[in-house]
Amino acid sequence: TMRKFADNPKCLRIGAIPGQKEACIQLNETADRVRRALDSYLDAKRRGFPRFFFLTNEQLLSLMARPRSPGAVIPLLPAMFAGISKLRMSGEPIGGANES
Repeated sequence: TMRKFADNPKCLRIGAIPGQKEACIQLNETADRVRRALDSYLDAKRRGFPRFFFLTNEQLLSLMARPRSPGAVIPLLPAMFAGISKLRMSGEPIGGANES
């Protein structure tokens, strides 16, 4: 469907192709379902750790994409905790060779 739009950027012409309107409606409905499911998932994570309410969806997704990377949280600390502006970490990284 999207290739037809890319091949012919004049939407009025594309809209005249049989089935295109229905395909676009279906794509919008699917995108809405995905957005609602993602919002629900992120809300559940925020209820589990209320400080996550201070993060944008993008920040929270970025943090959750790297669960074994403690350094990923450092740039987000000022948003979650007003009294912390920086953090120095030491020791073995999580997910190292000794972890089972």
